[in-house]
Amino acid sequence: MKKFDWREIFDKGDPGDAMYIILDGAIEISLGTGKQRVVLASLFQGQYFGELSLLDGEPRSATATALRPTTLLALDRDDFVEFLRSDPEAALLILGETAERMRQTNAMFQRQVSRNVLAE
Repeated sequence: MKKFDWREIFDKGDPGDAMYIILDGAIEISLGTGKQRVVLASLFQGQYFGELSLLDGEPRSATATALRPTTLLALDRDDFVEFLRSDPEAALLILGETAERMRQTNAMFQRQVSRNVLAE
């Protein structure tokens, strides 16, 4: 287990060496900085994040920040793959959740693009 207080867990572009399950606390997933910063999700106890990098081996696609003192359970890639092999139903649930998050992010960006076009 790892404990984090009010700080970034990882930055966009960092290597993805683990996914995290929130045991206690809250995490914000975001892109960009300053006025360009967009919050993609707020996650709480029982939810997880960081799985994309474990699925595709690519760097982190967003920044994860602890919003308050937070305790996380880290699952490295080898443990993640072993878990998915041992529980195919869990793999389908994780893929379904990942797809839903991607759909929500796409919808958010579509709304933003529409606003920008109308503003111009």
